[in-house]
Amino acid sequence: MTTKTQLLNTLDSLVNQRVTVPTNPYGGQCAALVDYVLQYAGLFNYDFSYMNAIDGLSRAESLGLKVTRFNGSNNPPVGSVWVTNCLPYHQFGHIGFIAAENSDGTVTTIEQNIDGNADCLENGGWTRKVTRNLDSAGNFSYIDWSAPSQQMVGWFELPFDGMTQDNYFIDVSAYQPGDLTSICQAVGTNNTVIKVTEGTGWVSPVATQQTNTSNCIGYYHF
Repeated sequence: MTTKTQLLNTLDSLVNQRVTVPTNPYGGQCAALVDYVLQYAGLFNYDFSYMNAIDGLSRAESLGLKVTRFNGSNNPPVGSVWVTNCLPYHQFGHIGFIAAENSDGTVTTIEQNIDGNADCLENGGWTRKVTRNLDSAGNFSYIDWSAPSQQMVGWFELPFDGMTQDNYFIDVSAYQPGDLTSICQAVGTNNTVIKVTEGTGWVSPVATQQTNTSNCIGYYHF
């Protein structure tokens, strides 16, 4: 299987190139980059041919990949493929990869066709590595690139070699914060088992929020 490092190294090697695939007649589109990496680069075997970016999550679901919809507080992990809405500019959407999470809360993305060239919808563009910010309203804006902000729809995750996020969980209690988003991202899994009660009367004041910000697979009493 492919490791996350192999994926990120492959993406880095494609920066500033126009990536095309034989199944996309419109040149270096954003979806062509995703299709190339996931089908033709020898890393995975997922068919994202003949697809508009906005349909990326439904295609991922049909292929059995884990899909997460943006809810205002969650964030796409490194190595995931995100999908955004580009209305009112066009209806095709946009798609790209999360390459890094930065200490200031921004993310580094690798995505194609954001140069704004006049023929971008007919012939596409080039692969770029840029910095983005995602706010609670879903605005996915560029920090170091001149292009319109888009609206985050969600993302899908790829299976990587080794222990994947679906193979293990973390044990959390009221010693951890209510919002588990950053902790889950740091350890590489959204799966949690949450302590909710202790003794004869104590109830965790953060259990509900912890449930809402993770994939809780069980609760326990101490």
